[in-house]
Amino acid sequence: MNNLLKVYKEIWNDENTRNTYVSIAKNNYGKMWSFFSTNYRSLMSPIGNSYGGFVNGFQIISEIEGKKREKWQRKNNVGQEKEKQHTTNMRESELFYVRDNAYHKTKKGIVFGKMVLSVDLNYEEKRFLCYLLILNGYFNKQPNYIFKQTKFILDELSHQQIKQNFLLKQIYSFVNSINLKKEIFVFLNSFYLYIDTFWYHEHGLNFLSIFFNSKSEEKMELYEYIRCQQHTEKECIISQKFKSGGVYTQRTVEENAWILYVSAKLLSEKNSTFNEFVSNSIKFYKELYGDKIHENKLKDFIYNKVDNIGVFQLIYHKLFETENSNFQSMNNLTEDKVKNMDYIDYTDMSGNDQLNRVTASLKLLAKNKSDFRCCCEACEECKYFTSKKDDRNYLEIHHLIPQVFANDFNVSIEILCNYVPLCPNCHRKIHFAKDEERKHLITFLYNSRKLELSKEHIQINLEDLFKYYGIRKI
Repeated sequence: MNNLLKVYKEIWNDENTRNTYVSIAKNNYGKMWSFFSTNYRSLMSPIGNSYGGFVNGFQIISEIEGKKREKWQRKNNVGQEKEKQHTTNMRESELFYVRDNAYHKTKKGIVFGKMVLSVDLNYEEKRFLCYLLILNGYFNKQPNYIFKQTKFILDELSHQQIKQNFLLKQIYSFVNSINLKKEIFVFLNSFYLYIDTFWYHEHGLNFLSIFFNSKSEEKMELYEYIRCQQHTEKECIISQKFKSGGVYTQRTVEENAWILYVSAKLLSEKNSTFNEFVSNSIKFYKELYGDKIHENKLKDFIYNKVDNIGVFQLIYHKLFETENSNFQSMNNLTEDKVKNMDYIDYTDMSGNDQLNRVTASLKLLAKNKSDFRCCCEACEECKYFTSKKDDRNYLEIHHLIPQVFANDFNVSIEILCNYVPLCPNCHRKIHFAKDEERKHLITFLYNSRKLELSKEHIQINLEDLFKYYGIRKI
């Protein structure tokens, strides 16, 4: 037995390591993107006259739009509403929001629906727009998840000496060789298939670098071993992962590949303007799918000034954290005026400007309410200096529940008790200190405000709040 096959079998024999690469359960790395699952094996794969993935979820939730949950009809075999399996992706992609216990399309969701129904766009073009529209989603409780996960994957691959240029070449070769009528085991000699499986750098195991540096006869022995195991799924990572009827399909692997390709290339570009971002996105996708992509059609859709362009512009600004507001604060809003405002749909530029006006007003109200003192004075040695703007203690406002997760809630989180005045030292600490020190501050602020939040019908426990801050263990 050669060394490559030996290492491959050793991975299988260690149950924890095996699960890391095969299982799609939480805290394992059997999938690249958290939004793929049994119900989302691709972004929008064709199914008869319709599509799966996000389009299927969107259409299912659209059917019960405006209906309170107790009126949902369809149940699965354990008595749970079938719609429920789509609610997380629909909320975290911000295609729907919830008010009065019913789902409603956001402005982004309306644009998504127009894309689905378009007769001018082909499948590949719609799939690209689906990608753009979910690109700033907060899947797995991470803002701008796709870009952050791309950086994580690239970093994990670099530990195994897989450089980005090499990775992109492998993806290009893999995508251009795909014939979706064939099973995944046809691609056993494609290095990308192993990248897709072993991208995570588990406990210092550098399987990809071992694979890359192995002799061709060693690789052939591994290919034959996997091919023989594909129907038994015994002692074989890839046979288990790509088993018939499983979550991972050839379409899933293709989706992993092109999403990673386009995202990695976008992150490597400056994208100084919205126009550059649009052009680069289309260019990189077109590198993989060529003549199937009509740039003018995509730009006509994106730059449509009736509904679409404001949604795509805001996605760009959120991704690259650029200045995006043209609002004028005018007269400051009172707390009562903010409470009486209708739902603010912040998924396009105009709604985001309205949100910024509310935010500016609540920040000032929060500072005045605290008498310009840090809310952590009781447990911290706060440090102040005098602001030349208003001759008061300089304070910064922190959202206890971060704004990016607002769509998780059925009521507005733009309320005064969610706005926390902090001295600069405490504010930096809550964002950049070690987790133990951050947990101390978050816990203190949570305990001091949970009753007020509850009175405003915002229910959140400390464990979920820690997740919003990227603290996974209590």
